[in-house]
Amino acid sequence: MYEINPNPNDNTRIREVISFNNNQGCVTLSCSWLEKNKLVMSDSQGNLKLWDFNSNTQTGLNVKHNSPVKDVVFNSTVLNIASSGYDGIVNLYDPRTNQIANKITYPGKIYSMDTCM
Repeated sequence: MYEINPNPNDNTRIREVISFNNNQGCVTLSCSWLEKNKLVMSDSQGNLKLWDFNSNTQTGLNVKHNSPVKDVVFNSTVLNIASSGYDGIVNLYDPRTNQIANKITYPGKIYSMDTCM
């Protein structure tokens, strides 16, 4: 993750803030902000991870897809994290209970999704 300095006179316009240490061959595919200092990310190995920038820690969430997780979206109205992937599954995850609140299965790969309020 990089920070862009808006000052054009500063020689360090772009600087790395944090590096995500994934397993070799694992790629971050999507991310969504939960709060000002928390970010949820999905990866090519079917995992969801939560980054807390206050404590600089990464936590695996109690949800796993069987294939790459293409999208992850936080809905602030219902306080759920929706994840979808090539396995055709949409998981609605409740970060307050660390459990899957609902699971929907589709007959094919899911390439993109979003939520509305």
